[in-house]
Amino acid sequence: MRFIKIDMALLLLLALSLFLVPSLGVKISGAIFEDDVLPGQEIDHEIIVTLEKDAFPLNITAEVLGYAMNENGSNIQIAPGEDTGPYSAREFLSVTPDELEVLPGESKKFLVRADIPADVGSGGRYALVVLKTLNPVEGNKNVRILTAIQVPVLLRISGREIVESGVIRDLGAVKKGEEVIVMLRFDNTGNYHFKPVASLELKNEEGEIVASASQQSGSALLPGGAWLFRLPVALRSGLSPGTYTINASVSSEKGKILDLDEVIFEV
Repeated sequence: MRFIKIDMALLLLLALSLFLVPSLGVKISGAIFEDDVLPGQEIDHEIIVTLEKDAFPLNITAEVLGYAMNENGSNIQIAPGEDTGPYSAREFLSVTPDELEVLPGESKKFLVRADIPADVGSGGRYALVVLKTLNPVEGNKNVRILTAIQVPVLLRISGREIVESGVIRDLGAVKKGEEVIVMLRFDNTGNYHFKPVASLELKNEEGEIVASASQQSGSALLPGGAWLFRLPVALRSGLSPGTYTINASVSSEKGKILDLDEVIFEV
């Protein structure tokens, strides 16, 4: 069974705007650029880099790249030539300066500017501002390590339709000892990011629920992306040999069902 329901909602991603890199003695404010924007609008965002007094001087470069995630929520940087998705903000973003030096005890600023096209469309737009620096290793100034700090850009086009939809795929389960682990992938087929919630029930041949579980994604799922859920199921008692049914659903953060699926599980 498979049903898809499209829901429209305004979802905000809660995130910290202060990021600390202790090993470098660096503090970053403005470590996420999230805002509602209008078609044709120009909007700025400041990234301020502060270096502790006893840290090494840093030369930092900045560039704008495409933004994606793997199915476990880790950020993926996309080179300009490969960043062709419909929800990219990269082409209308710029960062100045593209390079600066920060001395111990100083604070320096990068300015990110978004020049929103009049025909930008609807939903969300995404990119990464990547700050890179070669850091000297303590006790060996001739050795340097490349460090990259990613500043996500998440923009919502105001006054346009927000579509929340998705599809469950690859639903299955494995039994390990007395534990059952249910796995499924969920594709965000909408036009905005959100944190999906997967829920399931394990039923025996008589239709009785013998176990249930739920889990929310660890980070927001970008449009066009997929999240792999692994749900360990706490059994009320051991599973006897037989045929079981797994009923799975994925919902929005507000509880709206986006997709349903089921699969037979043999023990």
